[in-house]
Amino acid sequence: MSIKQVVIMTSTREAIYKRIVKRGRGSVFTNSDFYKYGSKEAVDKALSRLSGENIVLRITKGIYNYPVFSKLLNLPISPKTEEIVKAVARKNNSSMLIDKHRAANLIGLTEQTPAKQVFITDGPDAEIYLGKRCIKFSHTNQRIKELSKFTKASIIIQALNAVGRSRINESVLSRIKEVILKERINIAKCINYAPKWMQHELHKLENESIKQ
Repeated sequence: MSIKQVVIMTSTREAIYKRIVKRGRGSVFTNSDFYKYGSKEAVDKALSRLSGENIVLRITKGIYNYPVFSKLLNLPISPKTEEIVKAVARKNNSSMLIDKHRAANLIGLTEQTPAKQVFITDGPDAEIYLGKRCIKFSHTNQRIKELSKFTKASIIIQALNAVGRSRINESVLSRIKEVILKERINIAKCINYAPKWMQHELHKLENESIKQ
């Protein structure tokens, strides 16, 4: 390696390190987040070096974490699922939706907690393991890009998908209305991206929420 290459590598490594520290501990990032600081080769080598120095932890190929450490055990704490999902979406230039069964659980429509944290994506299938924890990305051919922009509202739609058209009743709608009001969720803009059979119920929920 020439002196010039060493200088470039060092410069890239320092630029990336400063950016990582600025983002703060707990942040999750991809190689592509740093391509403005150097070539793909230079960035990949810089992150590999930072990983070797135990400054960042490699979660999976092309995705890293600047870890938070447990004060009690002095061990790294696994990053938040949300941060990992966002990083995977950036890496693959893809959209994400929470799985319908997980959505129903979050809303309180079911007490059954899925064994895996599943996300629907228009990107590739994948699984990421963090100890015993598994985050699964399941490919779909459905157009989810627009709906995925409405994070909280999409959870409502996915929860209704889990319940199914034939099982929606006043108890289900009452619970969803409660969540909409508590979380101040605006569902108006995403109704057109919901299944046709669901749109009537969403309009009804929207109108009732406005009256509150």
